[in-house]
Amino acid sequence: MLLHVLEKRCSGMKAQAEQKKKELLKKMEVGGLNKDEEEWLDNVGNLVDEFLLMERLKEIAPNNQHIPISASDIKIIKKIKENFARSPSRKEEEISSTPPSPKRKQSAKQKLNLKSDSKSSKKPIRAMMAQKIEVLDWYDKNGKNQTKTAKHFAEIYPEIGFKQPLISAWVADCDWIRQQADTSASNYECVRITKFLQIEEMLDQWVTQALHSRFTITGDMIQAKWQEFASMEKIMSEEWLNLSQGWLTRFKACPGLQSFTKHGEAAQADKKVIAKEGTRVSKLIQGFAGKDIWNMDETGLFYSMPPDRGLAIEKCSGLKASKTQITTAVTTNSNGSEKLPLLIIGKWAKPKAFRKKSRHSLGFDYHFNKRAWMTTEIFHEWIGRFNCEMRSQKLNILLLLDKFLAHSLPEGGLSNIWLEFFSPNLTAHIQPMDARIIRAFKSHYKQRSISKSIQRYDQGTPITNVYNIHQLAAMHLSRLAWQCKSETMIRSCWNHTGIFPGQLTRFDNAKKDRALEKQIDSLQSMGLLHATN
Repeated sequence: MLLHVLEKRCSGMKAQAEQKKKELLKKMEVGGLNKDEEEWLDNVGNLVDEFLLMERLKEIAPNNQHIPISASDIKIIKKIKENFARSPSRKEEEISSTPPSPKRKQSAKQKLNLKSDSKSSKKPIRAMMAQKIEVLDWYDKNGKNQTKTAKHFAEIYPEIGFKQPLISAWVADCDWIRQQADTSASNYECVRITKFLQIEEMLDQWVTQALHSRFTITGDMIQAKWQEFASMEKIMSEEWLNLSQGWLTRFKACPGLQSFTKHGEAAQADKKVIAKEGTRVSKLIQGFAGKDIWNMDETGLFYSMPPDRGLAIEKCSGLKASKTQITTAVTTNSNGSEKLPLLIIGKWAKPKAFRKKSRHSLGFDYHFNKRAWMTTEIFHEWIGRFNCEMRSQKLNILLLLDKFLAHSLPEGGLSNIWLEFFSPNLTAHIQPMDARIIRAFKSHYKQRSISKSIQRYDQGTPITNVYNIHQLAAMHLSRLAWQCKSETMIRSCWNHTGIFPGQLTRFDNAKKDRALEKQIDSLQSMGLLHATN
């Protein structure tokens, strides 16, 4: 939250409190106060702590520092935010001043709506490290049942919102959580005070997405990306922060970004750790039929990107690479008998190529946001529909996911889908979608895209535009490429992870690779592709 917003809300609290104090003083002169009113004056109406905290924050804010604050300070900040949110508007005051209308009996549907509204307004808070250790210890000592553990602690800590997937994520990260508990204090939180909160929120999202895509991040990249976002928001360079090493250290230290410094270690993950995670997942899938074990993962697709290699007599420059991207989410079950239609995320609500047609009339599960990324809202909508489909088929399934910010349990839970998360940094080794399924999908897409480029060249399209296709064409090519995935190939890729006993015939991608090479050579012979492209 921006400091000036917090200060404004604090001033609003003061104005409200002063008005109520005047009313209570008048009442005191006439006939005294009741117990609740006296308690209000001593607690809620006493804002000394709030203004002392604001003064401390204002002294630190100009330096753009990150400070540790105690649990009592956090309560004060929450009090300011919540009190401001509860302040009645003028319209509400007018309504409250009118005499109450007689109560009407509510229908069962109205009662359910009221329950769901009140339930969704309560936002779960993040658990402290000590609470995570308490949960993990109880889980180990009481039969290692995740549902039972979630139910037990939901009564003890209702504000956290315990569900089975949360316990699953903690169990998967058990070693890391216990290691962090030994080196960090559990009763402190990091608060980022900055005048460019929107920029750092955009940077947070970019880092999260990059980690999810297993993209290696460096400190220089983070600093450069901050400047890029500042330019996008039209902030003058003279006003930019001094992105020093101290700033970078504080940025990396905040909760939610601690893991990215370790993410690059996935490629060098210890074989014993990989084997341990494989054993854990193998135990989880026991009791589920092959058709009821699913995996979903997202991948970025630069759909107008020219091939990056080719034949040439001598070294020469290639075509400029297009960075136009969509995100596709691929989902299959383990025996290959079913695969869901692609979930596609673009940057625009209605791309020009749609020609005023809706996504439904075009037959795509299409969503959008300005970065073409998976978000919590999109994931919740998708998994909600998937859950309804499983419920209609009377199936209970296991869905394996990598641990990503957007992958979270919807409010109210899921009736027919059990979520399980892979341990961080190991998805590249044991996740089925990473075991050549996504690679094969992209290979098929590239093959079809190159065929289309050859057709465009034969039709007289200029060389500089021969690879440029619109988004709808890319979506059609993606759907065709996904439909080419056979049951045998999908089963083989699942088996490649080693989480199933036995071994199936592995999918040979060499034939597809040879076909792709042949088309690339064809492009080179036309002068459309060079060795450095």
